[in-house]
Amino acid sequence: YNPLLGTPRNAYDPARIAGGSSGGAAVALALRMLPVADGSDMMGSLRNPAAYNNVYGFRPSQGRVPHGPQAELFVQQLATEGPMGRSVADLARLLATQAGY
Repeated sequence: YNPLLGTPRNAYDPARIAGGSSGGAAVALALRMLPVADGSDMMGSLRNPAAYNNVYGFRPSQGRVPHGPQAELFVQQLATEGPMGRSVADLARLLATQAGY
């Protein structure tokens, strides 16, 4: 929920939700507003919105994408950053960038 703009709606059916914390990114990808997007995933926050909006989301293995220097310990242990895209090739390119390769 965004207090300024409201709740993002599903790209294919505005009566449905976009799917969670990365829902806005997934909608923007589905509507071709962005080429790729990123998000964090603890319990599906990246993968569920991707699935709800017919784009791809990937939760990499823990440690594949480094956390910033100030990430809290519980975030480092549970959440991981990952890519979203409209194709598997998009995911691979963004993941390589996120991982530093």
